[in-house]
Amino acid sequence: PSMIVDGHHVDAAMVAATWNARRPHGLALVTDAMAAMGQAAGPHQLGDTGAVSDGAVARTATGVLAGSLLSMDQAVSNLMRFTGASLAEAVAAASTIPAQLINQADRGHLSPGARADLVVLAESSDGVSVEATIVDGHLCHGEASP
Repeated sequence: PSMIVDGHHVDAAMVAATWNARRPHGLALVTDAMAAMGQAAGPHQLGDTGAVSDGAVARTATGVLAGSLLSMDQAVSNLMRFTGASLAEAVAAASTIPAQLINQADRGHLSPGARADLVVLAESSDGVSVEATIVDGHLCHGEASP
């Protein structure tokens, strides 16, 4: 199954229970992120629907979830925090497992013939953060290492 691991769409305890039931196959992380992700809290649009962001989640005027503000690196961090998953397991949930679910054999792993789409992460006590992205073998964000 796939899951939005933001603590709003699915409670952290349910994420942990699902993770434990699915091991070793795990989960496929998805974000459902709307355009307000990374933007200041306040009013935003989701298509024709108005939504208000509090910086963590966006809701309609009636309080219904409008979409997440979850980045994939935050989803990886949350999965580790909510479940005790290792960095390797959480990264697989964001890459290998989704690629397998959509039958994309050239994605989600590093090997000859696979796509050279990479995200370089830095791990800290707060979780992970994106240091660089490489798409089709070309650096798109971040700096090349010496």
